[in-house]
Amino acid sequence: MLSDIEELLELTNEEKDYLASISYVKKYSKGEIVFYEHETLQYLYFLSSGCLMASQCDDENKKIVLHVHHAKTFVGVAFVILNEPSKITLECLTSVTILKINSIKFQEYFFKKTKILYFFLQFISHRLYNNYSAFVLHEKFLSAIGKTASFIKNEPTLFCTLSLGEISLILNIQQPTLSNILKILKEEKIIAKINGKIEILNFQKLNEHISL
Repeated sequence: MLSDIEELLELTNEEKDYLASISYVKKYSKGEIVFYEHETLQYLYFLSSGCLMASQCDDENKKIVLHVHHAKTFVGVAFVILNEPSKITLECLTSVTILKINSIKFQEYFFKKTKILYFFLQFISHRLYNNYSAFVLHEKFLSAIGKTASFIKNEPTLFCTLSLGEISLILNIQQPTLSNILKILKEEKIIAKINGKIEILNFQKLNEHISL
C-alpha cells in the first residue's frame, strides 16, 4: 500500500520511512462512513482498494452524490490543505482499505519539498476540474437514460454489484425510473442479464443514448 504512494510521490528511502511512521491501514465495510460533511479532517486518506461515494446534503436534507472514487487515489486532500471542514460525506460503496496519514505531520515534513507540494496542487486542480465537469455533464446535459447508459459503460463492476436503490441514488434518479430504463435497454437489445450479470450487447446504441 505504501508502495503506491511512494511511486506517486517519487519518495526517497528517508521519506518512505517517515511516511510509514505517521501512517496506518484501516479497513472499512460497505456502507461505513469514512468521514462526514462538516467534519474537520485529521488525516490524509489514500484509497488503496475499493470504491467510495462522495455526497452532500442539499437544503432539504436530500443526499446528492457528487462523485465515485476508485482505488489508488487520495481523497479529501483539499479540505486538509485548506484547513477547512469537509464539504462532503465519504461513504464506502464496497469493502475498502484506506491508508490514514497524520495530516499535520505530513504537511510539516513533506510540504517543505517543492516536488510534493507541486504534486498536490496539480492533483487538487485536476480533481476539481474533472469532478465539476463530470457532475455538470450528468446533471445538466444527460437525460435519465443517458446517465444510466453512462454508468453502465463506465462502471460495469459497480453496476453489477450495487442494488438498484444504490445506483438510483448515485445517478440522482428515482428507482422506478431506473427500472423502466433498464427494461427499455433490454428491449432494445443494448444490454442483457447473463449469468446474473449485466452485459453490454451493443456499444454503439449505448453511446447514442449517452450523446443525446
